[in-house]
Order: sequence, then structure tokens, then C-alpha cells
Amino acid sequence: MNSMIKQGLSRFIMLFAIAFTLSTLFTCRSANAYYDYRFALGVGIAELNNSSETDLEVGAEFEYRIDALWGVGAFGNYIFSSPGISLMGVPEVFVHPLGGDWYINASPLLEIGSGIGTHVGVRVGTRVPIPLGVISLIPQVAVDFIDGQRNLILGFGIQI
Repeated sequence: MNSMIKQGLSRFIMLFAIAFTLSTLFTCRSANAYYDYRFALGVGIAELNNSSETDLEVGAEFEYRIDALWGVGAFGNYIFSSPGISLMGVPEVFVHPLGGDWYINASPLLEIGSGIGTHVGVRVGTRVPIPLGVISLIPQVAVDFIDGQRNLILGFGIQI
């Protein structure tokens, strides 16, 4: 097997295992058929510009659900890289194509870091809850496009 394929596959497995092991997700929501609001805290990993380096990230996200299809909110992430980087997005627009918990989101993005300055970009992402009885597993992915560079953020949460 080609060494680049082996390296890529082992890196994917490592990223998935780290995200699964380190992640937690706490969700508050109202009791409507579709929730009015959602607040989530999560842990994941971020791959910044250089695909050979991954860092731990923590984040928070708030969504106010306008109706079954649309939501609006904000997010913040901190990436434990060297130097540390903060990412913030307002407004974050959510589209729930099936009216449930699965969504596609997009937001303008502000990146702030000591030594790197402040940059503006765009984030697009999704999450897909997988219900398993009383808990749901929630893989998440977001891609940030900032100043001609790309950040990949992978998260894996558990909702009770």
C-alpha cells in the first residue's frame, strides 16, 4: 500500500479516535416539536493550514430556531495551537432541510491570535445527530476559509 495512503488513513483514524475520546456535548433546548433554542459546548480537533499538525479545540454554539427550517445564532472556538487562536462567528445561519436536528450552517468568521493578527473569513459546516436510544452521537465538521487558507475542524459529541 502506498505510504501516503497509509499515512492519510492512520491520521484519519487517529483524528476520529481523539475526537471521539475527548469530546463532550452539553445541549439545552426547549420542549417544542422543534426546539426554540439550542446551546452546545463541545471538544474536537482542528487542522490548521498545515495538514501535518492537529490541535485540540473547544467551542460553544448558540442557535435560536426561527421555524422548522431556519435558525440563527453565533459560535466561538478556541484552538490550543502555538500561538492560540480564537474564532468567532456572528450571525451564524442554520438551515434544517429535513426540519429536524441535522443542519447545514454558514457564518462570517473572525480569527484572532497573538502573533498572527486578526483575519476575516467564512465558515461552512454541518452536524448529523445519530440517535441511539436515550443518547445521540453527533459528528460535526466545519471548514474555515480565512485569508486564502483552510482550517478543518472535526468534532464528535454525545447528547443525552
